[in-house]
Amino acid sequence: MKDLNKMGNMVRKERVKHNLSLSELGKKLAVDRTLISKIENGHYQPTEPILQKFIEVFSMDDQHAQKIWALSGRPGGPFTNLNSQGKELLMNQSAVPQKVPQQASVNLNPSTPVLYSDAMSVTTSPFGMVFDFGQRLGPTNNFNVVARVGVSFEHARKIMEAIHNELEKNEK
Repeated sequence: MKDLNKMGNMVRKERVKHNLSLSELGKKLAVDRTLISKIENGHYQPTEPILQKFIEVFSMDDQHAQKIWALSGRPGGPFTNLNSQGKELLMNQSAVPQKVPQQASVNLNPSTPVLYSDAMSVTTSPFGMVFDFGQRLGPTNNFNVVARVGVSFEHARKIMEAIHNELEKNEK
């Protein structure tokens, strides 16, 4: 359902509705105003982090968030709210709540390669947080997202606590 012209029109309408200039929206998204113009004119497919920022800046409801994501032609969707306590949640543009099992097991293989990251960014939505891990790749030395992890706010707090505990152990 990729249609960058329709998606661009949606972005333009939201920007005008929120009384933002191209430059003001660019600042909120940490991108140049010319990129916003290219998106609005259907000449550029926004990245997933930019799409997520549009959704947040414009405070889009679920229906509009799903629509802009689908029109962008990007895989997946804006919702990756994970919950291990069996509560209802939405995942990957599904409008039907799904149940997550009460008990889950994870089999860790110590020989699984470890991805080391040069950079990380965090975006939030009403549903949780998305961590984008990046590495410098290729001759341009630009950062590219190599892994994305979405978690609920509850899980983000647990992750932060675990990181804090590990850092304290290593500082002693």
